[in-house]
Amino acid sequence: MREKDTRYVRTYSEDYGRFEQVKTELRERFRIWCSANDVRYNKYGRTANAPSLEDAIRAFTRQNLDIDMAVREYIAQFREKSRSDNDAMEAALREATHEPTAFDRLREEVIDQGICNGCGSCAAVCTANCIRIAGGTPLQIEGDENEQELGKICLDCGVCMMACPKTSLLIPEVEEKWGTPSNVWVRVARSTDNGILSVCQDGGIVTSLLWYAMDRGIINSTVVIGNEDWKPVPKIVTQYQDLLNTAGSKYSPSASFSVLSPQDAIIKAVQHMPRDWIKLGFVGTPCQILAARKMQVPGSEGVVLSPSDRIKLTIGLFCMEQFNPELVDHIGVDKSEIKKLNVKKEGLIVTLRDGRQITVPHRELKKFVRGSCKVCTDFTSKYADISVGSVGSPEGWSTVIVRTELGREVYMRALGDGFIVEPAIESPVYDLIDTMTAKKASRAENSQITMKT
Repeated sequence: MREKDTRYVRTYSEDYGRFEQVKTELRERFRIWCSANDVRYNKYGRTANAPSLEDAIRAFTRQNLDIDMAVREYIAQFREKSRSDNDAMEAALREATHEPTAFDRLREEVIDQGICNGCGSCAAVCTANCIRIAGGTPLQIEGDENEQELGKICLDCGVCMMACPKTSLLIPEVEEKWGTPSNVWVRVARSTDNGILSVCQDGGIVTSLLWYAMDRGIINSTVVIGNEDWKPVPKIVTQYQDLLNTAGSKYSPSASFSVLSPQDAIIKAVQHMPRDWIKLGFVGTPCQILAARKMQVPGSEGVVLSPSDRIKLTIGLFCMEQFNPELVDHIGVDKSEIKKLNVKKEGLIVTLRDGRQITVPHRELKKFVRGSCKVCTDFTSKYADISVGSVGSPEGWSTVIVRTELGREVYMRALGDGFIVEPAIESPVYDLIDTMTAKKASRAENSQITMKT
């Protein structure tokens, strides 16, 4: 039996903070060594006179074996899996000199914290196309540095962090541009189209406004959420029938931006027109609308992040919370029997195709609520051109909040052309909207989870 190596005593094994200092010390020592030898390394390559990074680490290792006890203890963590002292030093140095990319930060501060909403905005804006959404979670596509030009290696540009609705980056700019509109309308309305009314959730306003905007050329396609086996599936549609097929509320998260990433997906969906002519509508929950607006914050040269430059009209949905997909299985009926889901005061109302209804009370729904919803303070999609929901309106009608000039144009023209109708005297119950807004904000403030960035 091999005798246990006792040369390394891990007296600081529980002192994580001290080891973090050691990593910083190792990193700085390596930088000093590189400077003294007039070589430079970064994630994109090295200077012409520099040896490979592996050779540099080995050279640094040979010259720095006489280091203080704390560093030796840090290296001891790698000793069992290493063939020699030098190998242990090399392994420690690689970790110590690793500088996290923007996606590493996104993973640590959002994904690993359980507050990612799976919207896909990070993948849509990735300049290297190295992020994909799998199972509702962003993953980084691993690539070799030689494949950088093929778009398979992170460029550490930081746009994924900027676009993510769960980071605080660009929030002040979004709030300044869209958060305090000077002229807000709140109305009650419903569709006049029998086809839409036969499949809609409440008043059919979202589908009607999208169809009107497409019919009049304000937009020529729109991102909507379809339904496959009661799992939300994002789609780009251009036709009336496709809108009908995607009507109705979905209560599980959707990677809506995934259909815009890579951006060639837009071209494939709208093949009959040049790319520069594409004008998208976008329907989303508050966090998805926030992501779109963060992309649309102009940079130093007035340029916005693609593909948000193709989004012309945003329609936001009232949203208290979304649920993990397992909720549908919890209902206990065959998915093919479910006709409609609707969250009401009593809980989740499940309407079956034979007319029966099942109610899942709110106390049971709590265990299915997404972690991302627990830190969200926006109930009415306050950054959208138009927001739509059922709260505050009678059965079969929708509450509509119009915030922007474009929103007013679309709404009033649709009303004037008879695509939608308002009741004679009915007005929204503002207290209910205010109560739900305050309740969601209070829940976020009391949450154990916080946004770090």
